[in-house]
Amino acid sequence: MPRISIRVDEELHERLYVRARAAGLTTSELLRPVLEEVAWPGGRYVYTGNDEILTIAIQILALVAHDLTARSPADYAQGVEAARDLLRQRGLLAAENDPLQGAAVSSSGKEAGQ
Repeated sequence: MPRISIRVDEELHERLYVRARAAGLTTSELLRPVLEEVAWPGGRYVYTGNDEILTIAIQILALVAHDLTARSPADYAQGVEAARDLLRQRGLLAAENDPLQGAAVSSSGKEAGQ
């Protein structure tokens, strides 16, 4: 079985060790489910140090989208579809998790039929 080595500070190592022993596990047994969850495609989001940057980027994009909707609804609709395509290509948006899957975005920037 392959091994993964990571460096942690002494305090974290001690807390992991104590937690594992309290559960009657080795440190590897304690951490293996966490690694499996992180590696599972379609699993829940794993927070990273880039979250603040991503949050700011999302807010900026929301403002730009709002402005573009007012200026050119057709361009907004094309942009939404292009963004969804890119997300799907990168495995960041599964068809079953896409709230707009199968819905056309109208030139007003809203889902058709709204």
